[in-house]
Amino acid sequence: MSTNYEDRLRGGGGGYDSDDDQDRRPMGGRGGGRRIHRRRVCRFCIDKVDLIDFKDVRLLQNYLPERGKILPRRISGSCATHQRMLAEAIKRARNIALLPYTTDEGRRKMAHTKVLLREDVDDLGARGEIVR
Repeated sequence: MSTNYEDRLRGGGGGYDSDDDQDRRPMGGRGGGRRIHRRRVCRFCIDKVDLIDFKDVRLLQNYLPERGKILPRRISGSCATHQRMLAEAIKRARNIALLPYTTDEGRRKMAHTKVLLREDVDDLGARGEIVR
């Protein structure tokens, strides 16, 4: 057996339980240790907001990325109460067309799909091709 294995059995030589400080340096300069994240404080709690207005489009756009999805709590940093209010306000703003449901990029992808007419639906074969 190798000498490293024998050293581990004896309890010496830089195993997992050793207290040597030189074994705890970052691996390859990438910072292999745990990274401490500071919890983001809810912006609405700081401003003491009671109600998030769905007509405030400029505020709501900060919580919608380019794709149009609602940012989750862990990324937006809002508390659970305000996240629920924020999601409801975004949905209401989408419903009355103040905010888009999707981006234009999604619509461009749909432009490449084939459009079926109502009379073609009756003529569809087993694999989806049009049979006349």
